[in-house]
Amino acid sequence: PLSLSMSLGMLLNAAGGETFNAMGDALGLNGLLVAEANDAYRALAESLERLDPSVEFRLANTLWLEKGVRIRRDYQSRVQETFGARIETVRFEEPDLASAINGWVDTATEGRIPDLVSAQDFRGMVALLVNTIHFKGGWTDPFDPVETAAVDFRQADGSTVRVPMMWQALDARVAGGVGCRGSAACALVASITRSALGPWAALAGGRANRFSRKNAWRS
Repeated sequence: PLSLSMSLGMLLNAAGGETFNAMGDALGLNGLLVAEANDAYRALAESLERLDPSVEFRLANTLWLEKGVRIRRDYQSRVQETFGARIETVRFEEPDLASAINGWVDTATEGRIPDLVSAQDFRGMVALLVNTIHFKGGWTDPFDPVETAAVDFRQADGSTVRVPMMWQALDARVAGGVGCRGSAACALVASITRSALGPWAALAGGRANRFSRKNAWRS
């Protein structure tokens, strides 16, 4: 998924050693240098944003950083120039921070994802990276509203609810990108805790060995 790849790409710029190599392999970068990978990310974002003038497509990235945590200038420059990321200095214990971050996500996704994080998510956190994608376009093969029918939908907890489901029959290439455009937004969070800063030496001068992520999708 593009949102996950973009977020990991920003983290890749802060990684080193085995972490860098493992992330590069997972992202399919095939031994590319950081500069080469960043060129590829930049070219991809630019091509998607101007691919179809009739489609709204916007990527947005922000890095919230705990006040007092140092960030290397070369890392800051790379994520700003390659990913267009904003960098904000905050205190994660501030009671209104979750509301501020959710407000940014809400604006970036045009109201489709109003609540992404909560204050409970910030425990021990020193860095929070959020990527959003907003997409709006017409269907290449429109659905007939008459064909919409209520069907059973199984939720994550195993329960079932009735939801309206669009339906159509057409000849389509499964992997060829037949046109289904629509209206959707997604957001992904990657967070780094104070006890987890080691592999991210280019981000700040701390120690750590893990990061966590959280994502959301609305259509």
